[in-house]
Amino acid sequence: MDLAWLAGLVGFAFAMSATPGPNNTMVAASGATYGMARSMPLMSGIAFGVAAIMLAVAAFGSAVVTHPMVGAPLKWIGVVYLLWLAWKVASAEPQIKDSGRRKPRKSPLFPSRKARCSSSSIQSYG
Repeated sequence: MDLAWLAGLVGFAFAMSATPGPNNTMVAASGATYGMARSMPLMSGIAFGVAAIMLAVAAFGSAVVTHPMVGAPLKWIGVVYLLWLAWKVASAEPQIKDSGRRKPRKSPLFPSRKARCSSSSIQSYG
């Protein structure tokens, strides 16, 4: 294995785990709302997903870069998939359902937050 490639991989792994991106924001929100124990499956899924991405890039990355017959179809498959996802999101009907989830626990960092303003009234959290 090339040392420059390994250094790039380590740099990418550090940047993915240390910067405040969508995964870290989602884990922070889940941890604050439900606690660390209930957020562990989310953290494990993110870690396995990043590892799978790195393994896929290590296995197939050079073929995509060096052979245009491989890279061009993958690019257009990705474009079509993203357009399909955008269409599904844009045309989805809003769903409002009572999931029976427990209420988020009160944060010790913000004890003075006693009221929340909704669209029609102010609700008090005792």
